[in-house]
Amino acid sequence: MKHGSHNRPVPGLPFLLSEAEQEKGDLSGLLLGDYRLVAKLATGGMAEVWLADVIGGRDAGRSVVVKRLLPFLRRQPDCVQRFRSEAELGSRLSHPNLARCYGLLQLGDDLFLAQELVGGETLALLSAAARRDGSRLLPEAVVHAFSGLLSALQHLHGQQLVHADVNPENVVARPDGTVKLIDLGLAQPLGPDGSVPSPDGALRGTPSYMSPEQVKSRPLDARSDLFSAAITLWELLANRPLFSAEVEFETLRRVRELPAPPLRAVWPEAPVSLERLLVRALAKDPAQRFQSAAELLQELGEAASRAGLPDGQPSLAAAVAQWAPKAPKAD
Repeated sequence: MKHGSHNRPVPGLPFLLSEAEQEKGDLSGLLLGDYRLVAKLATGGMAEVWLADVIGGRDAGRSVVVKRLLPFLRRQPDCVQRFRSEAELGSRLSHPNLARCYGLLQLGDDLFLAQELVGGETLALLSAAARRDGSRLLPEAVVHAFSGLLSALQHLHGQQLVHADVNPENVVARPDGTVKLIDLGLAQPLGPDGSVPSPDGALRGTPSYMSPEQVKSRPLDARSDLFSAAITLWELLANRPLFSAEVEFETLRRVRELPAPPLRAVWPEAPVSLERLLVRALAKDPAQRFQSAAELLQELGEAASRAGLPDGQPSLAAAVAQWAPKAPKAD
């Protein structure tokens, strides 16, 4: 069966993919309500990411991304629930530094999630492209990006949610220099005690950006996200990894036990005010860190002012223009 305009689903009736089509993964042209899949952009550990055109409704003519839960994960109830939870949580959030979620789509047992097409490039790939050019992101650009990330976390935490996977792969810099936090796949609501339990002891997240309490499978709260964000800030300023090691066990040990080197030990030109901020932000004990995104955001502004840093949005926009075309692309 070739997917085309004549295959548009009839309202109220399921439009099912054959088993062969589900496993084949070539869904170009498939219609999902008001969305038509155009091309696969990437494949992650949990989902494929597709570019899609909006062909109906008030947003007709625009493009979005559609995530498709990998077929073999449909038989794992916890993965299906996490995918559905990402759609539910994302649909209730609205903030300029968070990627919008348009909702869940289902064809038979195939699950899709429509989201905003952010554009631009992730901070991880921008930084990597700059290093390959023998350069680095300017500190004002990094501080501006970090400020946007903190604003997104402040909103998320205000909605009683923990992201649980903050890292530079999940922060996208747009061509205009604004940033968006993406991927709520591991986000969880805070419980009555203000934390997220870890009932099964499983490690979920990106090891080199986990907080010590996350590595230890202890309950998480907003301060865990702030630690992960601080790792991102340290790495972008230092222009090198912080805790990452070749073996995951060693990465987790470093997160749990090793203090972060002073920023000026690896980048002598680093502003002292930012180095001091990072010492507190990367404290192993959550009680010694900044206690909220709002508190860290205020201190960041004061540190940037003391360092004499200009507005970083133009610099970040310039970095996107210069290095996004050089960033490695997914097949």
